[in-house]
Amino acid sequence: MENRRQTHLESIKKESAEEERQLLRMLKLTPLIVFYGMYVSGIYKAEGLLSASVAWLWVVFLIVDWPKGIIKKTGLAMVFGVFLPFVVLPYFGH
Repeated sequence: MENRRQTHLESIKKESAEEERQLLRMLKLTPLIVFYGMYVSGIYKAEGLLSASVAWLWVVFLIVDWPKGIIKKTGLAMVFGVFLPFVVLPYFGH
């Protein structure tokens, strides 16, 4: 009985630690998402809705934590935040 209670308590602690990590991650991402939102509004004013929509895809990838690794995330930020909205999509949007 006591052993079962201990294992249950340990599993609760592991679950709460995982939830705490997720909450801290979201708290860290909130300012980044706000500043990126202001950047995307500038893209919308400069290039239009299509470019701004593509730029917002990076935030979706950031929230779902895909892909793993800071280099891959930085690459996605460059592709979705700079290359596609300012280089590729203006040819299709106008």
